[in-house]
Amino acid sequence: MPAGIAKGLKRRLAALWQRHVYLVLFGLLAVLAAPSTVLADNEPVWGVTPMLGIYRPSLKELNKGEFKAPLPGRGRIIFPDTGVNIDFDFMIDNPLSSLRFGAEAGLSFHYFVNPRHALLFGLGSWEATSTSTITTEIPFQGALTTTLYERSGNISYFQYFLGWRWTMLSEGPYRVHLITTLHELFDTDYKETLAFAFQSGEAAGFKRLITMQSQATGGEMIRLGVAADYQFTSQFSLGLQGGYFWALRHFRLGNASLQTDLQDQDNTNFRLPARQDASGQIQYLAGATGFNSLDYRDLRLDFGGWGLMLRANIDF
Repeated sequence: MPAGIAKGLKRRLAALWQRHVYLVLFGLLAVLAAPSTVLADNEPVWGVTPMLGIYRPSLKELNKGEFKAPLPGRGRIIFPDTGVNIDFDFMIDNPLSSLRFGAEAGLSFHYFVNPRHALLFGLGSWEATSTSTITTEIPFQGALTTTLYERSGNISYFQYFLGWRWTMLSEGPYRVHLITTLHELFDTDYKETLAFAFQSGEAAGFKRLITMQSQATGGEMIRLGVAADYQFTSQFSLGLQGGYFWALRHFRLGNASLQTDLQDQDNTNFRLPARQDASGQIQYLAGATGFNSLDYRDLRLDFGGWGLMLRANIDF
């Protein structure tokens, strides 16, 4: 193996170990900290918990920054009778509503160390979308044209987690658990779409689409939560689980790509609410006083927040 490739592979493996070693250590500490009570022969050893609910992350810079950014533009107005062309600057405000709650789904596996303590491992996903539509006028193909402008932003992530569950209360069919987990967001996707449907003049029926997509990996969070279950049988229960997530760090979206079907003859240009910097990471338009007077800032994501989920426990 060439020395350069071997060095690069070694560096990648070291970075992977540094990012995930805390999950391994957390699991070992959870097992060592649990009391050593032995499970009876008829008690379950492991189980699975499907979960479905809602989660509200902070996402402050996305909700209060990028989502509120205007759309500066410049278009050319053509007067065919006189041969005069005028470059026309405009600013469109079409803010997106903040992402309040998104749908979350997950699957958690638990291994009983003893009747009150269990080691957890699970997978999950979350997604939320915000959309806003207005009617405005845009200079398009030389004429001021009535336009239906729809803006949408979608963000999602896939995660896995490792944690520990302690049963604080076990009275009759009722169970109350304290849950602590470490989460890795290893696939975060963001997509923003600007859609223009032109409705007047010779451009009536024309459409143009601008799409910005980006991704990120490596967001870590700690969750502290409480779950309450009702035991229908020794192997099946239903309950609710709520908790708060703390983001261990804020991270940026990267690997950005831009797609547009705007054409030269449209004579219309935009300064987008989000753009990619030289490294391919996302920046948002924090302020604009004109087409060329712009203030772009780095967009950092904070996924800390509250969540509530319905859960079903199946033990074996």
